[in-house]
This record gives sequence, structure tokens and C-alpha cells, in this order.
Amino acid sequence: LFSLGLALSGFIGQNCGAGEEERIELAKKNSLLLSVGFAVVASIFTVVLCNPLLSLFTTDAEILNVGREAVYWILPFYFLYAINQVYISSLRGTGHTFCPMLITLVCYSVFRVVWCSLLLPHIGSMVVIYTSYTVSWVLMFGLLLFAWHKCKELDEAAVLVKSVNTIS
Repeated sequence: LFSLGLALSGFIGQNCGAGEEERIELAKKNSLLLSVGFAVVASIFTVVLCNPLLSLFTTDAEILNVGREAVYWILPFYFLYAINQVYISSLRGTGHTFCPMLITLVCYSVFRVVWCSLLLPHIGSMVVIYTSYTVSWVLMFGLLLFAWHKCKELDEAAVLVKSVNTIS
């Protein structure tokens, strides 16, 4: 998913430079379908084959239980990670690199640390850590979607100003 995002970033950057707005939207849409589809299939595969896959790494029953718990709590929501990678890459491709970097830092690092620091003393379960992934992905999706629309507005305004300056 990360590699698809890197390829998308380059593709969008080239089309952004060429002024091919329709190709940017089509690439984003197709990347969303491809990455979410892959994430869903890979998650189902991993959940269904969880026990044999985990047993490749250990035979310790307690570790296997923790591994299964992580798979069952995190992977059903992994499609959110896929969506986020597409939006991060789309923003980067259009030249907006600071915003996705900041959102990623806040959601993946700051939010998860705060979430776990606040909840672990009261709940004391690995579920707190597992849910930190899902909740941070949801938060990140909302912020990225907002950023995508705001950056598009800024880009459109910049094009308008440039065309007005060219005319005058």
C-alpha cells in the first residue's frame, strides 16, 4: 500500500505539472479502488489463515493468543490505512507535502501515545493499543479529506490569481 502510494505520488505530480486535472482524479479514484480492494483481500486472507501464519513464527500459546487478538482487532479496519495512503500520496503529488506530513505525525505518533497514556492505566489491555490504530486511521482520514478539499481550493484560487495577473 505504501509503494502504491509512492507510485501514485509521482503519477499525480507529473499530471499536475501537465495540468491534467481529470487524470489526477481518475488516478486517485482507481488507486482507492485498487488499494482498498487489496487491503480487504489481504486482511480476509490473513484473518482466515491467522493460526497457520502466526505458527510460522512461534509455538508459544500465549504469544499466539496475543497475535490472534491483534489480527482480529486491527485487520478488519486495515482498508482505512489504504485510503489514507492514497490521500497522503495525492496531496504530496500535488505539491502539498507539509500538510500530510503533519497529519501523519499527529495521528500516528502524538494521538496514539496520548490515547494509550490516557486509557492504558484504566483499561490495562492490549485492546487499547489495537484500537489506537483504528481510531487514528479514522481521525487521519477525516483530516486528510479536509486537507484535500482545502488544498484543491487553494490551488484553484492560485490559478485564478495567476490568470488575472497574466491578463493585467
